[in-house]
Formats: sequence, structure tokens, C-alpha cells
Amino acid sequence: MSDYFSVVCLSHEGEPDFIFGKIYKATSDESEETSNLIRVWNEFGEDYLHSKQHFIIVELPDEVQQKLFENHPVAA
Repeated sequence: MSDYFSVVCLSHEGEPDFIFGKIYKATSDESEETSNLIRVWNEFGEDYLHSKQHFIIVELPDEVQQKLFENHPVAA
């Protein structure tokens, strides 16, 4: 699986588990990229594929991103 990155929700239309303007953990792989989907984790640690059009990737300093995600484990 790819490295994790941060995304911000820009539209929660059709995405009821996400809050506009909130930062989420995400990842992608080749098959997901070609289908315009990314895997995004919600507040409950559940991950689902979502359309990239609802999110924008944001670059955060490593220490900020690590702090945001340290208490948000990813189930393997």
C-alpha cells in the first residue's frame, strides 16, 4: 500500500461520513488512481474508496501529519 497523505474535504455531497474543510488520512494505488478514486479514512478508522473530486491533497509538515495520524490507526 502507498504512503499516507492528507486530504481536505471540499464537498460532502454524496459523502455523508465527511465534514467540509476537515483533514483526513488517505492513500491510493495505481488501480485506484486510474479509476479516479482514493481511499479515505473517516473518524471511526473505517476506510472507503471515494471520488477524488470531493477532496484536495494538502502537504503538511511531517511532524504535523504524524501528530494528526498517530492516534488514528489504520486496520490492516
